[in-house]
Amino acid sequence: DGKYLLYVDDPKTGQVTPLPGSDNALEPFWSPDSKSMAYGSRGKLKRSDISGGNAQVLCDAARLTAGAWNKDGDIIFGPDYGSVMFTVSAKGGEPKQGTFMEEAGEGQHSGGTFLPDGRRFLFNRTFASAELRGLWMGSLDSKEVKRVMAENLTVRFAPPDWLIMVRNQVLVAQKIDTGSLELIGDPIPIITQTENAASAPARFSVSTNGV
Repeated sequence: DGKYLLYVDDPKTGQVTPLPGSDNALEPFWSPDSKSMAYGSRGKLKRSDISGGNAQVLCDAARLTAGAWNKDGDIIFGPDYGSVMFTVSAKGGEPKQGTFMEEAGEGQHSGGTFLPDGRRFLFNRTFASAELRGLWMGSLDSKEVKRVMAENLTVRFAPPDWLIMVRNQVLVAQKIDTGSLELIGDPIPIITQTENAASAPARFSVSTNGV
């Protein structure tokens, strides 16, 4: 019908099911229990339950840039290009600002992956000065931030203490101290030659069972 939708592929059964209401979906991400997905669609942040039913609108998001969902039902997301990140309940509601600019013209905050405590998260500061550019930790409970890396990288946290990321076109895993946020040891290659466009965000996800 000329529509672009999200589809769920079940490897066990081979069944592929469309998610109603996921028109022109952007940057989809899973709920922690894998029973739902959130995504941008037609200027909104939406969620769909994999079991079926219509999509639920959570809040406005002109052009979703990224998002992550924690075990307590909090979502951190970037609503548009050039924006800071916001938080909203996975049940919907009024978004609250989650990250803050520290200098004029700092640019976009993007990315998002929660750390094991479900309160702290990682995000990127792009188009910022050299002192601010890179991967940072933010918190749902305060304006506290801490720089983790000077590079802007798409990262996902994998239990118990791994960061999965693309560096120099290679998907790698590297251990991280979840308390101090110091990287440990050398990156371990997972997939080489990802053929990802240098200017495009890397798109991948990691399940809690390590896949």
